[in-house]
Amino acid sequence: MTHRVVPLHLHGDSFYSPSPAFLFHCVPKVASRSILNLCRGACPEGWRIAEKGYHDTSFFSDVKEELFRFAFVRHPFSRVLSFYFDKFVNYDGSEGKKQMFARLPKLSPTTTLKEFIAWLGSSRGDDRKADPHFCSQYTFVYTKDGQRAVDYLGHFDQLANGMQHIQQHLGLAPAALPQLNSNLGPARRHPVDTSADFRKYLDAADIRILSKRYEADLDLLGFPDRG
Repeated sequence: MTHRVVPLHLHGDSFYSPSPAFLFHCVPKVASRSILNLCRGACPEGWRIAEKGYHDTSFFSDVKEELFRFAFVRHPFSRVLSFYFDKFVNYDGSEGKKQMFARLPKLSPTTTLKEFIAWLGSSRGDDRKADPHFCSQYTFVYTKDGQRAVDYLGHFDQLANGMQHIQQHLGLAPAALPQLNSNLGPARRHPVDTSADFRKYLDAADIRILSKRYEADLDLLGFPDRG
């Protein structure tokens, strides 16, 4: 895909490889750390764009070659749950999480899931001021004119198959995807399977709020299930 197709956002953990030429568009809370780890292992000459001082779409003004560009997305309700259990329920006092809460007014590690969802549905939680971890996913893979900015858009529930397809397309040796930063990880105080049916955690009122908040993701990214 041409470097001139620019998404609304490009996260700093997106990974660029000069050979083979590709760009992984990182969507936070969609196995991004695992995919980044796999990319680093396969392409040691590549780099996270933040490592070169890029923190958003300015990257595209400098790269000139044609790139194979890919991203993965997940059902927005599942992604919200992953974010909540990671940052709130399993809050560990780390500097990154402290800084995140400092940027999010009215939220704290003791905020309940229902309170967080209500906050997301308010003007305080919309995309204009959103943390990348709960910003709408389409903003990382679509342009402001509604054009898709990646060649391959995979889904979280087909992640292993999707990465196998990408490895074959790029001529990379097959490698298993590690499971990093999982909410089921052994370091979690409260392990939770956020890939389970979201209805286990969300009631009808929560689903109504999230359906409105993430309407564009549901429509554009192939998620017809709104609860």
